[in-house]
Amino acid sequence: MAVVCVRSTWNALSPRLSCDTRPLILKALSELFSLVPSLAVNTAEYEDPIVASAAYKSLSPFSSGEHTVLHLPEKIRPEMPVPDELEEEEAVDLSIPGPCYLRLLTITAPSVLPALEEFFTSLVKQEMVNMPRGIYHSALKGGIRSDQGKTVAGIPNFILKMYETNKQPGLKPGLAGGMLFCYDVAMYQSKDGKPLNRLMASRGRSFKQTSLALVHEVHVQPSEWHRALFLPQAWLAYMTRAYHAVLQGRIAELELQLQHGKEGPEEVQYKRSTAWLWVRDMLTDEITKTAAKESPVVKGNALLALSSLAVVVSKHEASLSSDSDGVLEVQPNFLPVKEWVSMVLNTLLVIVDSHYHPRGQLFSCFYHKSYSGENTASAIARSAAATALSLLVPVFITSCKEKVEEILNMLTARLPGKPSADESQAVQIHMGLALGMFLSRLCEEKLSDMSGQQMNLLLIKSLDALENCCFDPSLEHNTGCVLGVGLALSLMSHSSHTESRVHVAASLRKLSTYLDDSGSQSRTFQEVLAYTLSCVCTSAFSAGIIEAVEAEDIMNKLQLLVESNQQTSGFALALGNLVHGLSVCGHGKAEDLGNRLLPNWIRVVLAEGSSTMLCLAALHGLVALVGSDVDVMQLKSEAIQSAHSQARLNEVIRTLTELVQHSNKPVGQCLRLKPSWLLAYPEEVIGLELIAVLVRQGGRFLHPFTGVTARSWLARQASAWRRDAQVDPSRCCWGAPLLEAALQPAAAGFKTAGPEAVPPSLLKVVMKPIATVGESYQYPPVNLAALLSPLMRLNFGEEIQQLCLEIAVTQAPSSQSAAALLGLWVMPPLIHGLSTNIKKYLLVSLPLWVKHVSDEQVQSFVENLMVAVFKAASPPSHPELCLSALQGLSQAMKLPSPSHNLWSLLCDATGRIFDLLPNRIRRSDLELYISVAKCLSEMTDGGASQHSQITQDNIEKAAFVKLYLVSQGRLPLMSLMDLIMAAMQHREKQTLAWMILHCLYQARIVSHANTGVLKRLEWLLELMGYMRNLGYQPAPDQTVALHEALDFLLLIFAAAVMVWADHEAPLLLGLSASWLPWHRENGASGPAAALLGRSPMHRVTVQEVFTFLPSSMLLLLQKEPWKEQTQKFIDWLFSIMEIPNEAFAAKSKDLLKATLLSLRVLPEFKKKAVWTRAYGW
Repeated sequence: MAVVCVRSTWNALSPRLSCDTRPLILKALSELFSLVPSLAVNTAEYEDPIVASAAYKSLSPFSSGEHTVLHLPEKIRPEMPVPDELEEEEAVDLSIPGPCYLRLLTITAPSVLPALEEFFTSLVKQEMVNMPRGIYHSALKGGIRSDQGKTVAGIPNFILKMYETNKQPGLKPGLAGGMLFCYDVAMYQSKDGKPLNRLMASRGRSFKQTSLALVHEVHVQPSEWHRALFLPQAWLAYMTRAYHAVLQGRIAELELQLQHGKEGPEEVQYKRSTAWLWVRDMLTDEITKTAAKESPVVKGNALLALSSLAVVVSKHEASLSSDSDGVLEVQPNFLPVKEWVSMVLNTLLVIVDSHYHPRGQLFSCFYHKSYSGENTASAIARSAAATALSLLVPVFITSCKEKVEEILNMLTARLPGKPSADESQAVQIHMGLALGMFLSRLCEEKLSDMSGQQMNLLLIKSLDALENCCFDPSLEHNTGCVLGVGLALSLMSHSSHTESRVHVAASLRKLSTYLDDSGSQSRTFQEVLAYTLSCVCTSAFSAGIIEAVEAEDIMNKLQLLVESNQQTSGFALALGNLVHGLSVCGHGKAEDLGNRLLPNWIRVVLAEGSSTMLCLAALHGLVALVGSDVDVMQLKSEAIQSAHSQARLNEVIRTLTELVQHSNKPVGQCLRLKPSWLLAYPEEVIGLELIAVLVRQGGRFLHPFTGVTARSWLARQASAWRRDAQVDPSRCCWGAPLLEAALQPAAAGFKTAGPEAVPPSLLKVVMKPIATVGESYQYPPVNLAALLSPLMRLNFGEEIQQLCLEIAVTQAPSSQSAAALLGLWVMPPLIHGLSTNIKKYLLVSLPLWVKHVSDEQVQSFVENLMVAVFKAASPPSHPELCLSALQGLSQAMKLPSPSHNLWSLLCDATGRIFDLLPNRIRRSDLELYISVAKCLSEMTDGGASQHSQITQDNIEKAAFVKLYLVSQGRLPLMSLMDLIMAAMQHREKQTLAWMILHCLYQARIVSHANTGVLKRLEWLLELMGYMRNLGYQPAPDQTVALHEALDFLLLIFAAAVMVWADHEAPLLLGLSASWLPWHRENGASGPAAALLGRSPMHRVTVQEVFTFLPSSMLLLLQKEPWKEQTQKFIDWLFSIMEIPNEAFAAKSKDLLKATLLSLRVLPEFKKKAVWTRAYGW
């Protein structure tokens, strides 16, 4: 007999022969085993897909720590280090590395992949549950850990070190400017992720000391136009960090006092709750005391610091109000924030306008009284106060919008050439700049979208005045006006108003022509004009106002200026700014020019024979070329920085730091030697602008991850995690590296290999766990945009695209890069390439991401998808998309504390969708109208009424929406009277009567204060009174026959009595507690049957209401509180029955008489006067 299975043979012999050591036995066994190759068969039952799937699914519910892997297939095994190469004290890490998971995919059968996906999801979820809290903080605060990141992350320490070790007083101002942008102190945490109170308190004290130092040392020079552009925002950024650091330090000190027993729990609790006000007053005292005795420069810095503090405190108060449902406890020992902010504002206005008469208190340390009784201050203080007003724009819009007009008029009246213009040249320059800053911030806050016509006219008037000063060649000292025009037009470019975009295009061409004709102007004026032109041109191209050809012409014009004036810093700054802005917006020729300019300018800076002026111009061009001034324009460009852009930034930074540290050239020694002939070029070239390169780009390069850095960081975190967890070296376990492995495909090759090399089915197994777990957990701060963007663009299929967007949506609240990626894909042209299922997901998930992308992106999404799906056809051709749009919209409108602009967008979208819906309601589309009603219910009563006004063209859908809101208690029953009056004029009264019938029945079922029995009684009495008045005193403008109006009102009265009397009659007529079942019923076919309220069954239901009126009236008047009004009902029946025959049909009178006689069992009817009158005796 042939042996077919060696394994079964050995199983039978092994108990006796496995331990036998006799030579002959061993020889025979060897010969037996030699037959194995010739008898080999495929008996790998463990590879059966059913077995493998069951194994993965059974492992999923277990904790990863309970998995002990005894065997790994050879193809996926990690490379183990040779024992001799290991250090003696280093423990062997036997956990499964991330790449093993990917190799496991390649040897897994396709039918097993769903089970493997479920297993991966389980492991990723466990990793997120067990993720140490400190990982998030250390990732965000630890700086960048890649070669690219180290270049950027080292700059704050570089500036701080130079600031602390500098021994020459003359160098302090420039270094202090850099400190203003970047100073911060690391936050330390214990092993459990909690901050250390002692170190937090020390951090707060460090910020307090540094704040006072910077007020003294930051350089404020009115003639430095480029520094003046960014100094207010720099102070705002610093005071934001300082305020919160000091606040955290104050809370930490209180915790320490509680721990040491120096304060009681109640006292500490009170001081904790008022710590934010205590810090405000402490910083205010320090700033004002410093300003009281010091120089004009200190007063200027103090004004900027105090104004910034006002903005920060107002935002902090708003956040506290949202956390406490809008109610903040009044603190008697502290001045209310509104009054304190008013003091700051009044102080600024008094300094700007010496004739200003404030109504409240002031900080008098910033000015003094002259002999004539006026409030006077230095030119620097007046300049700083004017520019500081722009910082307070968000405060004005939220709490005192009336101040906007006052400030605009004040600044406009002090422009150069005006009768009230200041005598100081520097102040005239700063007034123009301040007005431009103020207008730009108003544009940024979308004031024109939320204000009336009068405010919009004022904004246009102020901008016209500013432009008139800018383009007036006879004026002197109007460089500030030129800069102000540039700021205002740059922000106006992003407006959605056509007239604003047309104005920007016209002004841009005017600026270009003005630059051509500016040969007779001063060199400084030409530099400012060139810089302004670069800003406006970049913003206009970014917003699509001008074409690439026009932008290229302006770029060539600036390039010629730079080539013919190589030692002029302003021209180089303008060209670098324009080239950078156009490049990030996709202008190919600008990218090519940037690649040529960068090495040329670096060569000039590092060359030993270059003149100082030439080097300074090249330095200005370099920093602008990598985006130092990008915040002026707020470009609508892709926020995901390419590796090329990051490399360019790193190269510029290395050049500047090398120049400062090692160069012997005068320009390189300006921070150390500062010769007098360099006084015209302040240290902002290195100290201020270098840091501004980082800060003005919104911290993009200070993000912990760039490109594939996420994988290496996660690998280090996983390794550290395993070491901290003291993994048992006797076994391998599934563990922390899976998150790294899940992100690795996108970072290591999937994003470049494409679907030809990596099947989408395998990629789905990797991406699905991340998307699923991401719905419930916040991932570590990975640069998700850099990982997901390639997968979105390559042809991996619809499913991978949707998974990527799901990850972006769920992580957008905590990841700026995810929000940036999402913002690109919700706008054209990318959104048009998405599938229907993905669009449906984006619509439904709107509430998850709408607050984390820009208002422009939300508006584009609304225009191009949300509203567009309703424009496609009538009835809608994609009802599933329409319903998803309304579901997402209604949920988004429920979000707490949306911005004014966002709320306006959502309300406007609701109104437009309502207008696009057909007036006649198809029963299959009924859910769309209900969803629109839910959206309207989130608005105020006035807003809902404005967007759903009833006209003869939309009466059916408007009536349905209003009736739905009434039936749910959202609107009072009394609001039905206007609808009923409009319905009487409509030719399809039966359709509206059917809707009203259902509304009244559902109002009885819904438990709400507006639909209670007393409210229903009140409304029915109001209807009865209106009907009686109409019968005896018809309205002079009545357009419908009186008998038709009375019959309709009687029908509504009968419907209310029938549905409110009991539940039997409504059920017999087929009424339901929900609107929705009716559009699914099987009834008569035909166009009319498909419309709500128009089928034969619906018409029969309405007519049968009269049949139930007599019996229902008796049932109703036997209940409380209706029985108390029985006499009123009887009197009303008599009065209606006695209406002249020509005004009321005999059939209706007979019905009312039958109703009256049905009440004969009631005590009120048994009165002789009543029953004799009823029977006609």
